[in-house]
Amino acid sequence: MMMPKADLSYDSVYGTVESRWERANGRTVYTVTVPANTTAEVKLPSGTLKIVGAGIHTFEEATA
Repeated sequence: MMMPKADLSYDSVYGTVESRWERANGRTVYTVTVPANTTAEVKLPSGTLKIVGAGIHTFEEATA
């Protein structure tokens, strides 16, 4: 059985970094929070790489 969701946070020297995902209806929704004045590389399970700035970002993919 696959886990339906997970989330975590990390208090970095730049601020709190958060990551979560949730599976439903054959899709997985990923949400990441990046602290102010920083950027992040987000690599999705499909291999897609996203470079994002500060803020909350949501990505969606079909669940394999």
